Amino acid sequence: MEKYSLNNFEENIFNMDRAGGNTAVCNIGGLVTLDTNIDYDEFCYNFRILVAENRALRKNVDENGNVYFTDEINFPIDHLYFDSREEVEKWADVLIKEPFTIEDKWFFKICYITVKDKNFLFLNVHHIICDGMGMVNICRKFQEILERNEKKIAISHTVNEESISKEKYEKAVAFFDKYISNESAFCIKENSLDYRAGVQKILIKPALYNKLKLFAEKNKISVGMVIIGSIYKYFSTVKNSDKVVFGSVFLNRNHNNINDISMVANTMPVAIESVENSFSKTCFSIGKTIFKLMKYGFYSQKDLHNNQHIHSNLYDISISYRNEKLIPALKIGKIRELFNGYCDSNMRFYINEKENSVEIQLHYKKSLFSDFYAECLLDRILHITKQGIKDISLDKISIFTEMDNEIYEKTNSTFYNYDKGNVQGYFDEIVKKQGNNIALIDDNRVLTFEEFNQYSNSVVDFLMENNVEKGSTVGVQVERSAFLPIILMGILKAGCVYMPISVHNSKETTEFFRKKCSIVITDKNKFCRSENNVVDSNKYAYTMYTSGSSGVPKGVKISTDAIYNRMCWMHRKYNLARRVLQKTTNVFDVSMWELLSIAFGGSLYMLNEGDEKYPDKILEAILKHKIQIIHFVPSMLKLFLDYCIKNNVKINCVEDVFASGEKLTLPLMCGFKDVFINAKLHNLYGPTECAVDVTYYDVTFEEDNIPIGLPVDNCVIKIMSNETVLPPMESGEICIFGVQTGEYTDKNISGFKNINGEYAYYTGDIGYIGKDGNIYYEGRKDRQLKVKGIRVEPESIENAFMSVSGVSDVRVFAYKDMLCAVYTGNCNNIKSVLRIKLNYREMPTIIKNVESIPLNKNGKTDYKKLYEIVLENEKIDINATENERKLIDIIARETEIKNIMPEEDLFNKGIDSLGVIKVVNAVSESDIKFSDFYEFRTVRKIVENINSRKMLTVLKSNNSKKALVCVPYGGGEPQIFLSMCEYIKDFDVLGVYTSFFNKDITVENIGENIGKELCKLGYSSFSVIGICVGSVVALEIAKYLESNRKVVDNVFIGASLPTKAPRILGKTINPWSFVNRKYINYFLEKLGGEQVCFEKVSEKIFRNDTNRFFKYVNKENRINIKGAVILIFGENDKITLGYSNKAKKWKNYINEFSLITLKNAGHYFIKSKAKKVAEIIEKSSKIN
Repeated sequence: MEKYSLNNFEENIFNMDRAGGNTAVCNIGGLVTLDTNIDYDEFCYNFRILVAENRALRKNVDENGNVYFTDEINFPIDHLYFDSREEVEKWADVLIKEPFTIEDKWFFKICYITVKDKNFLFLNVHHIICDGMGMVNICRKFQEILERNEKKIAISHTVNEESISKEKYEKAVAFFDKYISNESAFCIKENSLDYRAGVQKILIKPALYNKLKLFAEKNKISVGMVIIGSIYKYFSTVKNSDKVVFGSVFLNRNHNNINDISMVANTMPVAIESVENSFSKTCFSIGKTIFKLMKYGFYSQKDLHNNQHIHSNLYDISISYRNEKLIPALKIGKIRELFNGYCDSNMRFYINEKENSVEIQLHYKKSLFSDFYAECLLDRILHITKQGIKDISLDKISIFTEMDNEIYEKTNSTFYNYDKGNVQGYFDEIVKKQGNNIALIDDNRVLTFEEFNQYSNSVVDFLMENNVEKGSTVGVQVERSAFLPIILMGILKAGCVYMPISVHNSKETTEFFRKKCSIVITDKNKFCRSENNVVDSNKYAYTMYTSGSSGVPKGVKISTDAIYNRMCWMHRKYNLARRVLQKTTNVFDVSMWELLSIAFGGSLYMLNEGDEKYPDKILEAILKHKIQIIHFVPSMLKLFLDYCIKNNVKINCVEDVFASGEKLTLPLMCGFKDVFINAKLHNLYGPTECAVDVTYYDVTFEEDNIPIGLPVDNCVIKIMSNETVLPPMESGEICIFGVQTGEYTDKNISGFKNINGEYAYYTGDIGYIGKDGNIYYEGRKDRQLKVKGIRVEPESIENAFMSVSGVSDVRVFAYKDMLCAVYTGNCNNIKSVLRIKLNYREMPTIIKNVESIPLNKNGKTDYKKLYEIVLENEKIDINATENERKLIDIIARETEIKNIMPEEDLFNKGIDSLGVIKVVNAVSESDIKFSDFYEFRTVRKIVENINSRKMLTVLKSNNSKKALVCVPYGGGEPQIFLSMCEYIKDFDVLGVYTSFFNKDITVENIGENIGKELCKLGYSSFSVIGICVGSVVALEIAKYLESNRKVVDNVFIGASLPTKAPRILGKTINPWSFVNRKYINYFLEKLGGEQVCFEKVSEKIFRNDTNRFFKYVNKENRINIKGAVILIFGENDKITLGYSNKAKKWKNYINEFSLITLKNAGHYFIKSKAKKVAEIIEKSSKIN
């Protein structure tokens, strides 16, 4: 059979198909309401004529990207019957999502559908056959055939491909050389390889459309250019960029190919800049640019890559404009276009101009954007359009809708009128009210409020005796003890400024801080009680130092009003008059609210210096002093929870746990409720520059993503792009306004700005305001690092390096929670020198000397190369296995990408979809798949996945002596248990790959093979869970384990009844053998399979698994298991209807079992009720 190469446009589609994996990303289709009377037989005959006459419909592509054509025309056309149009549309919406595969004989699917007296045509075509215009031409040509008088089937081999002259091509190359470059790249998000998409629509109704049309006509542009101008205005604003690049779809058709069934559409980059700050002139410029590009429609993405070296991430927004009024109506009937559920761009706009309206559709990757974001975006585009057609200047157009303003108002309604005062004044009143109550405890003393006050008076006396003036900075370098809060309170009462200095600082660092102070109090200073009660104040309450980008720490001055507001808010919201544990190091600003809680009636318990590192010491203090309020950095919270869970500790006394200092995530708080029986968890956020904390959120434990919450009293949070406020759901820099903003001691340090008369702090943190008004933190804007929860400025450490004699250059960065440094020059004792200059938190774990700092092609530091240097020299994850090395060598040979590390992201390293195809074709192992590269991305994970497909995989390790073995439902993979794994704490969780076993292997054989592997692993006991047809495999695994003297605690059978299959001539007949893949997917999705990504289910594996199940069940083998057997059913599972009676059939196989029903659960409860299933498993294990 003769084969041909793909043209450039087809090659784009082929690469997209491979990148999308086994998905419908390349499907295009529609449901046509047939206006012509035609019966099924006539329909089939005429469609076969169409296929015979149009070679493109007989196209197929092999796995290497070679095109071939068949002369066969006997393709299947199903005749389906439905009761209503609504049922047809629902069915079509499901079927359009069924992917084509290389194994498919035909790259289109046709169905003839009857609903009473109405007929429909369902058409699903792979994009490699034709583009959207080509699909319309299929319908048009079909109509032409229907209207012929004489008809016959005749195979045509006509090819209508336009050749491009050398001169024309060279002109295109010259044009794009000047027009576009990689520096023009405009991407709103990092590209996602998860193509699953959502869709939102908005309609511009006739009244607005008429105004829009008048504006367009007046400015000699199309309506589509006005909409594109609105899109430009929005993204240029939120990204603070005058230049925006998006992909525009060009039909690339002329009078020669306008009616062809072919794939010639092309997406090209369109670069837009504003013109004279005018909306109308910018729209005109857009139209002019697109018109200019039309003559180069033949110039493909491959051409851009080969000639201009354009990478694939030039843009991530695509726009398609279509004026339906210019497309002749189809006589055959009206087409309803179908959405395939996927999107190749991160975001794609479809602008469809109709007779009296415009519909804007937005397709977007759900892994990047929420439905709410997409809905808001379309509302904003419409809002901008309404303003733009009034022809106002671009800078006067607001991107905020009314709803956006309402959300901002909800977020920032924070005004609260506190009485004028200060912390020390509040404390003075507390002393008068409860002077005899216990205020402070450490290991050496217990002080009442009155005694505490008298000690703080002696600090005031000390400062006066040493002629320390009001407003002076007082350094405090003491270990944690009762005297730390006493000294702090004394300094505030004297009207001075408190400045903590770490006792762990080097001599050089200590000397630096001492020079900033009028006096320094140390542990050598002794204080006694004094009756001389003085309560004064000053503009500033304390100065706290953070790492500075100049190499010198940044001093932040916090006003008396700022810390007073912070403390009053916390007391009003959470009541500080309880028992508080003080465990935070004094040089971190969290210590301020712990120490000052005493001023609001709290009883303060001081943890010994250094004990904050040890969970057992923290636990001892909590239980001994019945602590009610405590703070943790999230990573330390996780360590503490793990310790308590391991030792089966339950804490009843703690009422409120506050977390701050780093992002609070679900894994970090896992087990919280098991340890803190009565406590609530609160997530706080704030920089040192703004009086400790500026937002709060009370955790409900129902969140998927924990926000940093709402602003505290009298603070306002805005999300900014430079000086532009961004609407909700748009990511930008978190900026803080209001009473708590501080100031730097060095006025030359940037960070604080005056924005339209308002004083603000730009945090350098990236976040957004959500639909609920809560603020969500996403990460850091600059290079500032957090290593093990501690904020570190790499430039500060780099300056310390540069001060060492012999060091000529240095770069500091983080790798896997380690601080690393690579430097040039000669210094034999650099580590010992640096220990004098840096505190222990700033000291890099890895320090490497190199000849030169690697630079990328733009002359900037190449941090990827730095990671390689660290990996290579430290041998961290560098020891590749034999299989890893083989794959690395093949990648290097096929793509010329060198120095690949096993854990390095291959796409960041430079591999692209063409490279993936080359590598997969070059690998002799049949196990490796195209999708492996996109799903796993690193050599190590790809090889691990290949190995794991052999039999078992580790889904979660808890370093347990017990294992939970998980067997998936038919056609599924063990990853379906990952949601459940989040809640499993008592087991290591192992998954079974039934896909490893061929169709002739029995359930008994699988149980034996898996059992043998498990016996090698050294676990003290096992529990096994099998879902649906996986249940019988679970039973056989348990049987084998017990026969080999292994303890099996429980066997969980989920969503399964031992339903027998019919037998014909002594053979078991699998009922799933008689239905096609289309029906299997349709049936499973009806059950809720779409929730668990059922597009990944293999039809072949599904048939094998179900076939084994029925053969096993039909034999009725008895299984004697000592472990408890527990049946779990979903109340609404359509497969196990009547389970309460039908479950008795299991007694033909096992002796005893118990039954559990999950309320409001369907067949796929392992996903939808993951937490509940985990609770059942954990609880059952404790009983046994």
